[in-house]
Amino acid sequence: MISTCFTREDKMNFFVWRYRRIIAFLITLPLTGLVFAQQENAEHQPADHLLQVYIDYPSSDNLERFLRSEIPFASYVRDPHMAKVHILITDQETGSGGRRFTLDFIGKDEFSDFRQKLFFTSKQSDTDEEQRVGLEKMIKMGLMPYISQTIASDQIEIRYNPKIKRNLTEIIYDPWDHWVFSIDMGGSFRVEQSRDAYDIQGALEGNRITADWKFRNELYYIYEEENFTDDGEDLKSTLKEWKFETSPVKSLSEKWSAGLFAEIYSTTYRNIKLGWRIAPAIEYNFFPWPEAERRKFAVAYRAGYGMLRYYQETLYDQNSQYLFYHALEGELELTQPWGNLDIQIEASQYPELKNTYSIYAEIETAFRISGGLQFVLESRIESIHDQIYLPKGDATIDEILLRRRQLATTYDIRVGMGLRFTFGSIYNNIINQRL
Repeated sequence: MISTCFTREDKMNFFVWRYRRIIAFLITLPLTGLVFAQQENAEHQPADHLLQVYIDYPSSDNLERFLRSEIPFASYVRDPHMAKVHILITDQETGSGGRRFTLDFIGKDEFSDFRQKLFFTSKQSDTDEEQRVGLEKMIKMGLMPYISQTIASDQIEIRYNPKIKRNLTEIIYDPWDHWVFSIDMGGSFRVEQSRDAYDIQGALEGNRITADWKFRNELYYIYEEENFTDDGEDLKSTLKEWKFETSPVKSLSEKWSAGLFAEIYSTTYRNIKLGWRIAPAIEYNFFPWPEAERRKFAVAYRAGYGMLRYYQETLYDQNSQYLFYHALEGELELTQPWGNLDIQIEASQYPELKNTYSIYAEIETAFRISGGLQFVLESRIESIHDQIYLPKGDATIDEILLRRRQLATTYDIRVGMGLRFTFGSIYNNIINQRL
């Protein structure tokens, strides 16, 4: 049997030791939490082997969130200057009503000598989810050449799962022969104690678009009516407009095209009971048309003949007129990593009538200044000197307030501008859809 005796001094040393241990635990407790927080935060930081990618597609905010969850082998940054790969996505409507997406993969730094372009075409019936899945597959394929140059390539596995085996040279029979039709119909109705209003509208389109020809046809109709009661007096205001236009356009080469434009229309707003005109046109694009989704600088000229028959006699004592007219158009459209720019300019004239012309210019741009800062500008400036359709007499109060009648003017200016700035973490790849 072994016995142990503790002196008074031993007991005092034991209590001091335990006291020191308790104090040390209380001091290190918050530091331990800080270490765990740093470890968790470190897990959220991008690994050195992840490729930094910037998605440049302003048409969809949900696409980037979707890609973060479906393509985890890339790190998505918010600043294009921090990216190793800049993916510029543009889209255009196809002849069948779908969308043709162009994906430009622009390498930077060590990948600056490597650039590629991929395409994805969706059908008219595709949902947003099906479009996103299609874009996801194309982006995965486009990123592989860059991923293969990083150590993350050891973690990539490529599989091929053919669903349908068919002869690639087989001819697909199209019973519609590339024709696509659409019908739109709608209206609204509103009733108040002293006012009621309704409108109906409809449109029919039939288009056939191939590489060689482009046929576009559209018919639309609009009718608006408002009724007022004021001190026992009933007031009625209406607006009616319809129009049919058609245009066959032939592709002559990669830069030249020619077409014929014809239209017949009626509008109470501009005092035109019946109008028609027909004009051949020629167009030249300084860039090849296959590059139009990224850059376009086209100039077109058309000249033709038409007739105008009016509801009321005009300021120039005319009930109807037959006139020659011609117009010159120019459009510059750029979609680049630095931003977007679209400028349209058109000048038209009636050669037989002196000092009758119209010139307008439209500018739409989103220019990336630096990082997440963009300058946005939208403007339209028009010089109007061809209002030959204006009726005699003064417009009534309801026609002015309800914009039922075109008023005399020599200009029309609309301007909107602003700054768009995004900031914050450029490395946050976490997906969290909770409330």
